Amino acid sequence: MKTLKFRKFLAEEILGGRKNVTWRLFDDKDLSVGDTLGLVVWESGEKFAEAKIVNVREKKLGEIE
Repeated sequence: MKTLKFRKFLAEEILGGRKNVTWRLFDDKDLSVGDTLGLVVWESGEKFAEAKIVNVREKKLGEIE
């Protein structure tokens, strides 16, 4: 299973329903719509949730708002 790492404070935001979007630079995981991911706390390596990708947008760095 593919994984995404988040800092502890962001993991808490995800679990609280306040964060549901993320962005990655230079990510080589070949993520696509429909993938199921394990979400991991960066500091501890602990898996805290699973998520499914429902949308992907690619932007050039200068286009990020």
